[in-house]
Amino acid sequence: MENDRGQDVLWRELSDQPLTFLDENQMFAVNENTGELVDYLESDLYKKVAEVRKRWVDIGVIDKRLAGNKAANIDQEDAGKLLFRVGAVSRAMENLQTVQNADPKAKLREYYLAPDKPKYIVAPSNEAVMIPAKALHPERAMQFMNWILQSKEHYNFIIYGVEGKDYRIENDKIQLLTNDQFMYEWMWRNKNYFMPATNVDDSVVEDMLHNDDNARISKIFGFHFNQEPVKKRVRQSTRGVQREVPADQSGHRRL
Repeated sequence: MENDRGQDVLWRELSDQPLTFLDENQMFAVNENTGELVDYLESDLYKKVAEVRKRWVDIGVIDKRLAGNKAANIDQEDAGKLLFRVGAVSRAMENLQTVQNADPKAKLREYYLAPDKPKYIVAPSNEAVMIPAKALHPERAMQFMNWILQSKEHYNFIIYGVEGKDYRIENDKIQLLTNDQFMYEWMWRNKNYFMPATNVDDSVVEDMLHNDDNARISKIFGFHFNQEPVKKRVRQSTRGVQREVPADQSGHRRL
């Protein structure tokens, strides 16, 4: 199992309150019911999560030799040895080809813990394409991005290559003729052009298309914490977090 993330995934099962992380350092959360700010590191929930992950280490679900080694997560997944990991919409599609290179019979599927509990949308997207401020020809870069999304033919070409050589279309799915994508499909995914790969089960596609059904807008939708006024205190707090939290949340020790 992935060993360095997934605290908030477990909240769905371990907490009777809907919480959403407020900051990238994962020190604070917001209660979606009340809007209350929660000090996660000082909460009983933090201890519950640490205990679960420690138990997973004890029974071998998390390999303690890999705890704290972020690169090991990807290596284990690519080798077909990862039992489960933190999900993301359509990750089961994105990672399937690599996993099947190690095990042709491998299957991936995404699930929610406590599926009857509400889901919350915290941002319109977690991906963005940026043009560097010092780019010599920013207009050309923008023109190129516009060109990619101008038509389905351009979109397929930049992601999959030349039709008939690098891929072909079968029953509205992409059959890859090479092991390489020229660009990650999820980076450009457009609902008007999207086609799954032929090795992706229809149920996985349905998971993605209906992931946001009945989801609610989070109280922190679009919010970004500006650390500038308190950056010194944040830096001091973060140092302690980086020193202590990984050992707790990777299952290295019992609280």
